Amino acid sequence: MTSEKIKAMPREELEHYCSDLERRLIISDKNTERLTVRLVEITKDRNWMRGLLENVTIPIREKVTLYGAHSVLQKKEARADGLTHVYRSDISKLTGLTESQVGDSLKKLKDRGVIDRKIEPYYDHETGKHEKRSWMALEDIALRNPKAIDFSSDDNWGGKRKKKTCPHCGSPHLQQYTHTILCCKDCAEQIDENWKTKDVNSHTENNSEMENDN
Repeated sequence: MTSEKIKAMPREELEHYCSDLERRLIISDKNTERLTVRLVEITKDRNWMRGLLENVTIPIREKVTLYGAHSVLQKKEARADGLTHVYRSDISKLTGLTESQVGDSLKKLKDRGVIDRKIEPYYDHETGKHEKRSWMALEDIALRNPKAIDFSSDDNWGGKRKKKTCPHCGSPHLQQYTHTILCCKDCAEQIDENWKTKDVNSHTENNSEMENDN
C-alpha cells in the first residue's frame, strides 16, 4: 500500500490497518525465532551425524544402533535419573536391524561406556503380566563427540588377541619388515612371525622323540 493511500485513510481504518500490521510483525518475529531454533537443532544433528560417520573404529552394526538410539531418545522424555524407556523394537524399526542384533549392539555400546542402560522389572496392571523394560541414555562422549568413541582395541575376528611381544627381551615394540619377519625396536633382534608356532611344533616333536625313546 502506498503512502498516499495510507494518508487518505479514515482514522478508524488507519488504526485497524496499523493493528493488523503489528500483528503480522509479531507473527513474523515468532516464525523467525522458531526457524532459528530449528536451524540450530538441524546444525547440531548434522554435526553429530558427521562425527559418527567419520569414526572408523566403531563397527557398522554398533554405529547404526547408536544412530537409532540417538534418534529415538530425542523423541521421548527422560525420567528424573536421565534414563528413557526405549524398546529394542523402536530402534529395530528405525534401523532395519533385528531386535536381537540391536540388543547385542546395545550391550557392546554399554560395555564400551557409550550408553548407560538398565533392564528393570515392570508389572503391567492392565494385562497382569510381569515384563522387563530397557531404560537408557547416551553418555557424554556419545552426545558431545561421537567421533571420539574408540572401538579400535577390539578384535572383531575371534575376540581380543594378546599383544605379541619379543621372545628375547619381552618388549611389545615390534616393527614388521616383511610378511614373515618382525624386528624388535628395543633389542634389535629379528623375530620370525611364526616363532610361537615353531616353538610349539618343536616342543611337540621333542615330546614325540622322548616317547619313542621310552
